[in-house]
Amino acid sequence: MNWHWEHTVGALKISVLWAVVFIIVLAIPVNVEPITEYVQLPAPPPEIIYERVEAPVEVVKEVEVIKEVVKWRTIFDREFESVKHFKEWYAAQNFKPLFPSPDHLVDCDDYAQRVQITALRQGYAVSVALVMNGVYYGKGVTDVPNGHAGILIQIKGTYYYAEPEPGEIELVKVTNRD
Repeated sequence: MNWHWEHTVGALKISVLWAVVFIIVLAIPVNVEPITEYVQLPAPPPEIIYERVEAPVEVVKEVEVIKEVVKWRTIFDREFESVKHFKEWYAAQNFKPLFPSPDHLVDCDDYAQRVQITALRQGYAVSVALVMNGVYYGKGVTDVPNGHAGILIQIKGTYYYAEPEPGEIELVKVTNRD
């Protein structure tokens, strides 16, 4: 097998792994509660119907229209106030290093998913960020070659990439929301 073929197979394995991770993340139940409000709309103007009789007959129908308005509220109602707040939250979670087993290799996506699930359960919106060759959305965020996983967090309208492994927490500004 030549060098190019080995890297192509390696990249394919990583792509399949991330597809499985993406499907698993989509399978995480998210509690979204519909909020229903009823709004009373004004009655339409009266309808006039003319019949061929000696005098026109006016028919007035009063109709009460009730329209159901559904608003969605997500459970992610908390936001990190600052980089310091995120780092304090992360430290308070007391994440321990994960250890591999014969059935499972522990790597970056396991750490990223663990941080994401912990944050989601506490109401913080945190995403797993998939990095290729150390670049995320055109910004160099890590020295790790090939595929890598970190997390994406929002702090006051600015998105940051963070390395999720214990002892390596480092935030890199990626972009502003607007």
